[in-house]
Amino acid sequence: MPATASLRDVVDTLGTTVLQVIHAPQGLDIGVSGVAIQDPTEGVAAVDGDILLGVGAASDEQVLALLDAAGRQGATAVVVKHAVTSVPVVSASIALLSLERSASWTQVMSLIRSFLESHEADRLLGEPAAEEDLFATANAVAGLIDAPVVIEDRAARVLAYSSGQEHADDVRKATILARRDPAEYIRMHRERNVFEELYASDEPLVLEPMGEERMPRVAVALRAGDEIVGSMWAATPRPLSEVQMHAYAGAAATVALHVLRARAVEDVTSRMRADLLGQVLTGGTGSREAAGRLGLPQQAYRLVAVGHSAEPAPSAEIEDLVATLRLYLSAVRGRCVVRRIGEGVYAAAAVSGRVDRVEEQAALQRTLTDFVRGRPASRPAVYGAVGREARSVTELQASRSDCDQVMRVLRAGLAEGPVAAREDVQMAALLLRMSDTQALGEDQLSGPAALLLEYDRKHGTDLVGTLETHFAVLGDVASAAERLQVHPNTFRYRLRRVTAISGLDPSDAEALMTAVLELRLQRLGQKGSPGAGRGRGGGPG
Repeated sequence: MPATASLRDVVDTLGTTVLQVIHAPQGLDIGVSGVAIQDPTEGVAAVDGDILLGVGAASDEQVLALLDAAGRQGATAVVVKHAVTSVPVVSASIALLSLERSASWTQVMSLIRSFLESHEADRLLGEPAAEEDLFATANAVAGLIDAPVVIEDRAARVLAYSSGQEHADDVRKATILARRDPAEYIRMHRERNVFEELYASDEPLVLEPMGEERMPRVAVALRAGDEIVGSMWAATPRPLSEVQMHAYAGAAATVALHVLRARAVEDVTSRMRADLLGQVLTGGTGSREAAGRLGLPQQAYRLVAVGHSAEPAPSAEIEDLVATLRLYLSAVRGRCVVRRIGEGVYAAAAVSGRVDRVEEQAALQRTLTDFVRGRPASRPAVYGAVGREARSVTELQASRSDCDQVMRVLRAGLAEGPVAAREDVQMAALLLRMSDTQALGEDQLSGPAALLLEYDRKHGTDLVGTLETHFAVLGDVASAAERLQVHPNTFRYRLRRVTAISGLDPSDAEALMTAVLELRLQRLGQKGSPGAGRGRGGGPG
């Protein structure tokens, strides 16, 4: 089986319940490597081989423009809900698919991504992908009983389903689109003790229609030894015969083994890619081979990192951060590899060579910001960092260094916001490195900086803040006064006091820069010094 899925594979797997082909000038036997959602407020960002979900494309003109932009970036197909009527669409160079209007974009993204991950497992493990095997098993069972079936785990999440679902009722279609049973049906099953009865027997359980269901269900528990790994549900337009019921019950044991295998493959694949990333980031022997298996140099990655605001964090909290970051990125970005290294959590996000680097970095930074700010208030606060784009072992390791420097700056309170890129904190990172090498914690300041700090300490003024604000606004009195919320004349007076106390001429660029640098390094080296924390406020001067 080829390592890359084809568009035909995707369409055949999802079926007409979800997708219909409108236009395919290159046929359906073209490679698909990923799926992405098009944000209507941003430019098109697709990686080669992507199926692009055209959210917000509500007219023929918008669909055509999206097809054109996606085609230039190497996408395989565009999916829209808009009913295209314009004849010129046939001139598009890539495929156009129509999505069932009742399906959500998140649902179809999950369906496509789940299918593609089975092919990724095949590429890494060199054997038939377990999830594809599970879909084939569902089709085989459906053939035995002449009814469409769905295979679910213990949490009522859909693992696989057979073809023919279009012949079932709307509730079954909603289950497939959402990849889990509707919440109201789970509730009704629990109220009627359906799961208890199902898991207590080896025999299939016949259930009459509930709610908006239009046909009965026949469910059977999936057991692997003493463990119940899930259940299988058939939508039956007519009662199953005795022979069919026996075949259905007998198939459950085989299906349970396939569920176990699919679960193992998913765990192995995720862990394997995370281990490969760890090998690259920590260096040493095998790092170049690991990079090749991750797709470098053909595939570019940008590394991001997330860590707790206070270190060290409990190990359980870090593992929770790994799991939540992986889940979040897989939903909004796709094709991300997440790995814990020490106290930090790193994720390598795939980058398209066809997307503007500045726009791509900004989009990733917004994604990470949404993750950090969206965490529940009950969870410990975290920071996020974005590193440089990388196509080699050396560059990926440099991207990790970027992230580590940014995280250190954020924890030191030297940057605004919970997330930053290396370009945002270069000065602060430089100050921290200078502080490390010069060990200012043991030195005594002299000259204008020392005189200002001593004066502020004795008189409760903030001449240091006045000087640093003057430096920050490049001598613009009006801007400085606005920052400190004082009258411009008051600021001019304070600046004259700086000169009178320290002898520093604020118009001397070199002397000014030296004094400000010394003050900042002093704060980093001596957190408890008289001037620590100054420079942000507007106290009396």
